[in-house]
Amino acid sequence: MKSSWFRSLFRGVCPLVLFAVTTALAQTNSVPLVNQPLVPTAAAPGGASFTLTVNGTGFVSGSVVKWNGTALTTTFVSQSQLTAIVPASDIATASTASVTVSSPSPGGGTSNVLYFAVSAPTDLKFTSVPVTPPNECPVADGFECANFAVADFNRDGNLDLAVSVLGREDATETGPIFTTLGSGDGTFQAPGLSGGGGSFFAAADFNGDGKLDLLEVGDSGTAAPYAAAIQLGNGDGTFAAPTYITPLLESAINAGPSMVGDFNGDGKLDVAIGASDGLEVYLGNGDGTFRSVPPQSFNDDAIFLFTTVGDFNGDGKLDLVALVYPQYDLEVFLGNGDGTFQTPTTGYAVGTSTYEVIAADLNGDDKLDLITLQFGNGPTNTVTILLGNGDGTFRQGAIYQVSGSLNGGTIGDFNADGKLDVALPTSTNSVPSTTILLGNGDGTFQTPLVFPDPANVAIATGDFNNDGKPDLVIGTSNGVFLLLQDYTSDFSLTAGSKTSVTVTPGQTANYTINVVPGAGFTQTVSLACSGAPAQSTCTVSPGSVALNGKTVPVSVSVATTASTMGLTQTVNPSISGEVGAGIALSGFLGLLVMATLGGRHRRRRPQLALGVTLVCLLSIGLTMSACGGGNGNGGGGNGGTQAGTYTLTVTGTSGSGSSTLTQKMNLTLVVQ
Repeated sequence: MKSSWFRSLFRGVCPLVLFAVTTALAQTNSVPLVNQPLVPTAAAPGGASFTLTVNGTGFVSGSVVKWNGTALTTTFVSQSQLTAIVPASDIATASTASVTVSSPSPGGGTSNVLYFAVSAPTDLKFTSVPVTPPNECPVADGFECANFAVADFNRDGNLDLAVSVLGREDATETGPIFTTLGSGDGTFQAPGLSGGGGSFFAAADFNGDGKLDLLEVGDSGTAAPYAAAIQLGNGDGTFAAPTYITPLLESAINAGPSMVGDFNGDGKLDVAIGASDGLEVYLGNGDGTFRSVPPQSFNDDAIFLFTTVGDFNGDGKLDLVALVYPQYDLEVFLGNGDGTFQTPTTGYAVGTSTYEVIAADLNGDDKLDLITLQFGNGPTNTVTILLGNGDGTFRQGAIYQVSGSLNGGTIGDFNADGKLDVALPTSTNSVPSTTILLGNGDGTFQTPLVFPDPANVAIATGDFNNDGKPDLVIGTSNGVFLLLQDYTSDFSLTAGSKTSVTVTPGQTANYTINVVPGAGFTQTVSLACSGAPAQSTCTVSPGSVALNGKTVPVSVSVATTASTMGLTQTVNPSISGEVGAGIALSGFLGLLVMATLGGRHRRRRPQLALGVTLVCLLSIGLTMSACGGGNGNGGGGNGGTQAGTYTLTVTGTSGSGSSTLTQKMNLTLVVQ
């Protein structure tokens, strides 16, 4: 009886257990997504360790928060929240840290990057410095630098730029995308063309090799379909030739911003593109190639511009927010977790000129809110806030009027007060300006602050000089510029060759150093050398250099002197008492001998003369030996440059009075 019961239980339960185990083993972790903002958003340098809260979606129990690529001690709270301990050593000095989340295999992967400012609260003050020469967007005239991707493309720890170029009159005309690599001090290398192009683009690692790739999407102009391509990164700031994705929406001429995320939860990044005929999703294969999901057309008469991605209803599946034309509604497309999306049931009227939407938690309730930007002039130039309810719906927030011609926006904690702010390009043809709305932390913002720095095409944020303060990169019709916070343009001296040279007396030691301008520095620097040893000279050539955004090498030469043998000796005028007494005694004895010889042997005058001569020679010898010669430095000879190790200091100065800038560099001279 018992045996029969056991067999029945085995037959009924084991298949269920086996199915559950198989399902668990087959489960794949999705690529995590991190939401703005990090909590806190900033910390003052030199502070104590603290707990960092990271919100997002797709987290699992093995997910780890990484700080500049190094794993922190992480606690799993939920699929949408992690906490991590940031040690005091990581915030000892002012800097900006990259924060990501990595989830384990199967699937998993690394999230998007958010940046944490190690900076004390500050008042906003910007200095405009050029990235590209004026009127240059390395293409023919009539184009402008329009969109940015800020990322570390060559993995050196410094932020770089990828910039797309568009026709000023016709948005369907696209030039190439170019990249310019940052040096970490606010300066950039000469731009290099990527070979691709598009109206919209994004940076992400589509093939999982740790190198950022580019996704490019552009309108086709007049012939369908639109164009979409992937350029795989080489990890050094260059990219492979474009690999084109073939759209299934063959009649779609126009395509909007492209969204990147793991829409089917398989641990591989996918791409969603809103076009004139509907939504098309390309599921990633994990190697930089894609397969298409059947296109979804929610309204045959609508154009969908998908502008942001996030988990707006908290179910662990990525959703999309789109602007739908000609209804001019903002609509939320809830994800099914398989690469398809539900038909929206609610639209939000945000204005006919709305073109960009940014998702972030503005009021600290762990629910994503929306910042919508209405472009245009006059009363239509506004920022409208929608506060999230956490279920995929939103409620109306405040509306802010801004002046100028709004053409984009970016978010960040620009004054390091722990609250997200919004930066906007607001220049007009006659009034250059950048506008910032400082956040109150509750979903509202303060009165717009207007700065007289030109930004009218595009804007993005990043710490480009590694001082812990978020800066801005702006696109204008005159090129690309940085707006650096609390920045004073300066220069530096760096080694151009070896900094230690060994010579023997008589040889010349040669060095090369570089005079390096900081971002925006164009002044003249005067140079001098000090610390050279005796019997040598130090020369800097040229003695001054005019910097115009380029590094200038200068030569430093130290000529030493060889030693020479002296031909005479300087007589020492000082004679000791013992020597003087000896001389007097020898003179007295000489006279006594002369007198004796003279009295007894007057007939032997030759012998007398010989005796006198001997006495004189004896006296002279005693005198010379007592005087002892010279000190080796006189009368036609020297010892040359003395052997030893010497520190030379090259000093560069620029300006005058209280505005003088001074930089120094040490060199080592070894004389053997």
